[in-house]
Amino acid sequence: MKRWIDANKIAEVTEIPEDLYKYDDLMKEVPNHNKTYGARRIFQRKEYSIYKVKQGYIVHNTNKEFRIGHTHVRSFKKAKSIVDLCVRKKLPNTPRKWEIESLMRITNNQTYRNKLMNLL
Repeated sequence: MKRWIDANKIAEVTEIPEDLYKYDDLMKEVPNHNKTYGARRIFQRKEYSIYKVKQGYIVHNTNKEFRIGHTHVRSFKKAKSIVDLCVRKKLPNTPRKWEIESLMRITNNQTYRNKLMNLL
């Protein structure tokens, strides 16, 4: 035998009391526990910063806007290598296309960018 429950009784349980409505937006907001400046930055040399992300690292030239002045790499060693090459304006020993493009993306120096372009 089926028993029917009054719909008003179910609605009372799922409704939020009116005095709690003021906290509604606060509860829906995504928490930001990372409040400190540079909390994910793990290395910095001159204008270049390296950030740890979920899968790999980001090398960012802080003198450029982030969307046009950053590149992604898988290892911290390679990220430091890219920063070192950019600071010293050196060409990689074994130039790979992705590495040259990464260097071109983060450098400010036009003559260095032209040298890299000649390697492509």
